[in-house]
Amino acid sequence: MAKDPWRTDESASSLWFEQALNATVYIGAMAYGTQLAIAFLAVYHVINSKTKKYVWQSITYVGILVLLSTIYTACNIHSNEMAWIDERGYPGGPLQYQIEQSYTTTILVANVAAISITFLADICMLWRCWIVYRGLWIAVALPALLLLSSTAMGILLVLQLALPGVVIWGASIAKFSIPYWALSITFTLLVTFMIVARVLSMRRGIQKLGPECEKLYTGIAAMLVECALPYALISFVFIILYGLRTTASNLFVPLMIMVEAMTPQLIMIRVACGHGLSSEAVAAASGQMSAMEFQSVFSDTERSDSPMTTIREVVHAKEGAGPGSESSFEELSKPFPS
Repeated sequence: MAKDPWRTDESASSLWFEQALNATVYIGAMAYGTQLAIAFLAVYHVINSKTKKYVWQSITYVGILVLLSTIYTACNIHSNEMAWIDERGYPGGPLQYQIEQSYTTTILVANVAAISITFLADICMLWRCWIVYRGLWIAVALPALLLLSSTAMGILLVLQLALPGVVIWGASIAKFSIPYWALSITFTLLVTFMIVARVLSMRRGIQKLGPECEKLYTGIAAMLVECALPYALISFVFIILYGLRTTASNLFVPLMIMVEAMTPQLIMIRVACGHGLSSEAVAAASGQMSAMEFQSVFSDTERSDSPMTTIREVVHAKEGAGPGSESSFEELSKPFPS
C-alpha cells in the first residue's frame, strides 16, 4: 500500500495526543447537548411540581449550572479553534501551542468553570447524603472535610495554571492536579458508597411499605440517580488513567464535567416528581410512620402526582395533634439511631 504523501510525519504518540485533545471537544459538545435537555426537563418539573417548594432557588441553581457548562464548552471550542485554525503557524504546530499556551485566558476561564461545576455538584451530593442520614452530622463530617479540601486544592490549581509558562501536563502542575482530582473523586466515591449502603440498609423497612415503594426507592433507576453512579464510575476510570499519565485520560475530562452537571439536575427531577428520597420517605422507612399510613398516602399518587406531597400533609396533620403525639415533625426530624 502506497504511503500517503500528505500524512503528517509526527510520531504515533504525538499524533494520538493531538487526536485525543481534538476529540475531547466533540465529546464535551455532545455531552453539553444532553446536559441542556436535562436542564430543561429539570426546570419544567420544578415549575410543575405540586409542592411548589424552592422553585426559584432550584431554577437559579440549574441556571448557574447551565451557564457554567456553556462557558466551559465555549472556551474548549475556542481553544480548539485557536490551536488548529487561528494559530496553526505556531512553532511546533497545534500540539506545541496546546502545551505552551495552556495559561491563556480562555483555558483559565474553562478551568474555573469546570471546578465551579464540580463544587456545585458535590454540594448537591453532600446534601443528599445529609437527607439520607437524616441530619446526622457525624455521618457527613468526613465527606464535608473532603469537599473543603478538594475546593481549596482546586483554587490552588487554578492559580498555578494562571502563571505564564506553566505547562498543564507538566510535573509542577501534577503536584496540584493529581491531589485535586484524587480528593474530588474520593469524595464522590465515598458519598456514593454511603448513600448506596444507607438505601440498602433501609431496604427492609421500605419493603414493608409495599412493592411499589420498594421499586420506587431501591430500584435500578433510583440507585443510578440518587447515588450518582454514572459520575462515580466515569470519575473512577479517569483518576486511574490520569494517575498512569495516559493520553486517554483527556477523553474523559469534558464528559465527566458534563455528567457532573447532569447529576444534581437528575436528582432534582426525581424530587420534583415525588420519586426522590426525602426526609419523610426515610422517616417512613425507619418505622416512624406506619406502613398503613404510608400505603394510604402512596395510593393518592394518581391524584397528586407526588406521594411526598401527601406525606408532608400527614406529617403536618400529626404535628397539629399536640405535643403528646409521637409522630410529630420533631420526632421525624430525629437522626437515625446508629
